[in-house]
Amino acid sequence: MVLDALPTVGAEVSTLVPDHSGLHASPDGHHGGMTVFLAWTSADPDTLSGPWYELRPIAPGLLLMESEESLSTVYHALKWSLPDGAALIVSPVEHTPKSRGMAPGTTSWLRARTTPR
Repeated sequence: MVLDALPTVGAEVSTLVPDHSGLHASPDGHHGGMTVFLAWTSADPDTLSGPWYELRPIAPGLLLMESEESLSTVYHALKWSLPDGAALIVSPVEHTPKSRGMAPGTTSWLRARTTPR
């Protein structure tokens, strides 16, 4: 998966989804073994190929990703796609956060994959 540029707030979001035809969603929308991660970076990644099932840019520098891998694996894959010295933070998202001004569809995407608080 390669993403040329992160969208500006309000821009149409392209969701990058590889084919995982063997992966089945549970009735509550969660995929077995998947974790949602939120990442912020100070620079655009060169490539967004990584250990994630789905990746969504939601605002400049902000990414949501869904992966079966650990926090460390996701962090390092994203880190290696950034220019040297770029800031990065990655955190799992267990509960549906409150947000405003994110790309269209962000809230419903999160609600389908996280637990309400």
